[in-house]
Amino acid sequence: MRGLIRSASSLLLFASASFAFDVVDPVLVPYFPNGTINLALAPSIVDIASNLGVDVMLLGGSNSEWPSMSDDERMSLLGAFSGAIRARRASSSSSHTPRLMFHTGSTNLFAAAAMTAAAD
Repeated sequence: MRGLIRSASSLLLFASASFAFDVVDPVLVPYFPNGTINLALAPSIVDIASNLGVDVMLLGGSNSEWPSMSDDERMSLLGAFSGAIRARRASSSSSHTPRLMFHTGSTNLFAAAAMTAAAD
């Protein structure tokens, strides 16, 4: 897989044999000032990415906050973003909705397996 980073934005452009060119947006995790995750922002973030023509939203794969999150926080984030994407697809007014790519890696193999199963 080849990648080209566009420095003017946080978007990544990838080419592979399975799809032509996809715009991949590494999602920044939205936090409240107290350090907890603001899951309520997921629909707005999905809408912004959709309106910008993002093909794939990469959740947890490129930002440094991922290793410091608990498994529960990661799963909550997956639920919020996958729910927001499903809701947008169900909306009759939505013309484009990105796919979601979710980082399931962990030093704990059981946690990685559980996250992978939940992401399917």
